[in-house]
Amino acid sequence: VDRPWLVADGNTLYMAYANVMSAEPAVNTLAVSHDGGKTWLEHHIAHTATLEESDRPNTVIGPPLIADGTIRIPLASADLTNGGPTWLSFAVSRAAGVTWTEEPVAGPYDVFFHLPVASQAPDGTLYLTKPEGTAEGSSIEVLVSLDDGQTWSPIRVADEVVFPSVTGPWVDARPDGSATVAWLQQENETRTIWAARIDASGVVHPARALIAPVEDSSIFEFIMLDHDEAGRAFIVYPMDTGDCTQTTPLAQGRNAQCVWLLREDA
Repeated sequence: VDRPWLVADGNTLYMAYANVMSAEPAVNTLAVSHDGGKTWLEHHIAHTATLEESDRPNTVIGPPLIADGTIRIPLASADLTNGGPTWLSFAVSRAAGVTWTEEPVAGPYDVFFHLPVASQAPDGTLYLTKPEGTAEGSSIEVLVSLDDGQTWSPIRVADEVVFPSVTGPWVDARPDGSATVAWLQQENETRTIWAARIDASGVVHPARALIAPVEDSSIFEFIMLDHDEAGRAFIVYPMDTGDCTQTTPLAQGRNAQCVWLLREDA
C-alpha cells in the first residue's frame, strides 16, 4: 500500500489508498468509516488502469476532496517505470463512493514527478496543482475551475523551480475563495520553502521564501498546507537541519529529518 490519505467529514472518515503506485498497475481504493475509524466496512474501487491506458499504468493519488456530497480523488497517471507523459484527472463519486467516473482535467504533459493536490474553496472554486518540466527545472501551474470541474484554466505561479526528489507544490483554498500555494525548492546545495497567494481570477501575488536556505542533502517527499477559519496558512514540512535525533537509518534516510511547522502571521 502506497501513500494512504485520511480525510474527515464530521464523524465519517474517508481513506484513499493504492497498491504500490510506482511499480504496479494502478488500483485506487476508497475506504469509509462511519464510526470515527473504529470499523472500516466499505472499500470501493475508485479507479483502475485499463488496457486502453497502457501508456499510463501507474497512478499517483492525492488527498480526497469531500464537498456537497461529491467525493473527488485527484489522479496523476503515467508510466513511472519507463518514463513518458502524465495525465491529470479526478476519480469522482456522487453516490457515496459506490459508483465512480473518471473526469479528465489535463494532459499529456511532461513532469519529473507529480503528487496531485486539489482543494475546494467555500464558494465552490476548485484548485488543482500541475507542475510541468523536468528534474532540472519545472514551472508551477495551478488549474482553477469555477464550474464544478467542467472546465479548467491555468494560473502560472512560478518558473524554473527545482523540486528536491519527489516533492511538489501543495495548494489549499482560503475562506475568501483565494488559495495559497507552497513548495519546497532546491537552489544549488540548499533548500527552502516558498509560497504565493493566488486568486481565482488569475492574479498571482508575489512569491516569497519563508525560511532561510538550509543545507540539506537528504531525501524528503512533500509538504502539507492548511488554513484555519481566519484564513491563516499553516505549513508542515520535513527538513534535515542537523537538530534531529537520528536513530538507525531507514531507507533513504527518511527518519533523519525534523518536522517543522510554519504559521502565517495574523
